[in-house]
Amino acid sequence: MGSCNTTQNEQSGKDFLLKVCKAPVTDATIAIGTADDPNHILKAAHGLEVGDLVQFTTIPGSVSEINTTTLYFVKAVPSTGAFTISATIGGAEITFTDTVASGLVYEAFSTVGGLRSAGIAYASEGIETTNYGSNQWRSMKDGAGIKSASVTGEGVITNTANFTILRTQFIANALTCMAFINVTTGEVEYGCFKITAIEKTAEYSGEATYSMLAESSGAVNYIAAA
Repeated sequence: MGSCNTTQNEQSGKDFLLKVCKAPVTDATIAIGTADDPNHILKAAHGLEVGDLVQFTTIPGSVSEINTTTLYFVKAVPSTGAFTISATIGGAEITFTDTVASGLVYEAFSTVGGLRSAGIAYASEGIETTNYGSNQWRSMKDGAGIKSASVTGEGVITNTANFTILRTQFIANALTCMAFINVTTGEVEYGCFKITAIEKTAEYSGEATYSMLAESSGAVNYIAAA
């Protein structure tokens, strides 16, 4: 039959996950590493899973391996009281050279469910500066305008507690920080959104599914594929 390339490289909705940001975890019960486990972040009942995202908001000055501007991936979960992180979805575990028992605060993005369909649409409302000197061509002001992102998603609920966070934020008319991750490539888009519609559906002989619409508030950040 010849050397036809039949490798399947297509991406589908099953490659995407929706993660919601939980309340900050403070330094009171967190430690970084021990002499025997320099890779571990120690937090009792942390509730994290491999592939979740962690962003540190406060870091002791003696810790140089992490920063507050990077979104880290949970690399391994050796126990309910410890986890390790990496800078990319397939990267090496970060090893800490200094052990710290206090002074650390982080926020975690944990999975709500997989997305069968997802869309993120970006828009920019430009500022028109057309005038007599434009020679009848429309002119737009460079570097100015209002940028926004609209999100649509539909998928399967895999964590009811995390879905409840979305519902609670919607009922409260509160902003919700979320991340959308392609688990195949490691691409991540994250920011804070106003959920404008949310729906949960449960069939007698099927899984519980959800759909949602959301509008951005503030910057939407992007992490390129690993």
